[in-house]
Amino acid sequence: MRWSILMVGLLGIWLGGCQETRYVHVGQNWVSLQKLKPPEQSFAVEAGGKDRFEVGDDLRYTVVSRRSGQLWVIQVDPNDEVTLLYPNDHVARNDIDADRPVEIPPRGADWSIEAGKPLGTSIVAFIVTTDDPGLENVLGRADDLGKALQRVKDSPDWGMTTKTIEVVEKAR
Repeated sequence: MRWSILMVGLLGIWLGGCQETRYVHVGQNWVSLQKLKPPEQSFAVEAGGKDRFEVGDDLRYTVVSRRSGQLWVIQVDPNDEVTLLYPNDHVARNDIDADRPVEIPPRGADWSIEAGKPLGTSIVAFIVTTDDPGLENVLGRADDLGKALQRVKDSPDWGMTTKTIEVVEKAR
């Protein structure tokens, strides 16, 4: 009898631990990005790629937009630090054509985006703007994501998707 009660208790603890993980970030940049929602008349943006990386792995994404425009890829890490992943020093033009996949980085590129510390959960946003809201002027400083996102939000037509990724220590 005690054995079965113990097993039921352990099973309850195990099942209770299988609930969906919820990430709570209180940083202003993370919250700004989480709250950003495309307008109703928006268009679809899709991003494919892994969700879990070890330190040193290459981050690779394939992005498809239903409309042509400019593609911006922004990461907010567990320390609430903002990084503009794309465009970058290696890619000056961030044009994306409707329904034509863009690989980041492109196959055969002489550059990569490497997963690094801090370890933990980051949010990566893939934003396509159809006009030129001048994001590079704000995001180039990476110190005022809220101002950049407000500029996007005020733009009449744009699309976005996000991915939550995890960076872990390299397995031994």
